[in-house]
Amino acid sequence: PIIANLVSGSGILQKKNGAPNHQYSYAGSKAALNLYTVFLADDLRPDNITVIGLNPGFVKTDMTRDSPVPPSLEPRDSVAGMLKVLTSATIEQSGSFFSWDGSPCF
Repeated sequence: PIIANLVSGSGILQKKNGAPNHQYSYAGSKAALNLYTVFLADDLRPDNITVIGLNPGFVKTDMTRDSPVPPSLEPRDSVAGMLKVLTSATIEQSGSFFSWDGSPCF
């Protein structure tokens, strides 16, 4: 079994220029989700349940429509990539964070 939490770079606990672009509640909730992912992975590892953080990328959606930097990732490409990550994740990777394309993130 696998649990994947949809995470975001907005939840990284490092100061970056321009972040979180006045989306304080969004960034705070994503930071909490990152920590939750790590703790849940530790708790469920003995039950052989894999828990990962999965970043869908900067996808063209209603949420990103008015972004000053236009997103370039189509929803279908994000979903296809995330499905590959989900089907290949192992218990050894539990507690890790991946981008939609399978690369490690954060």
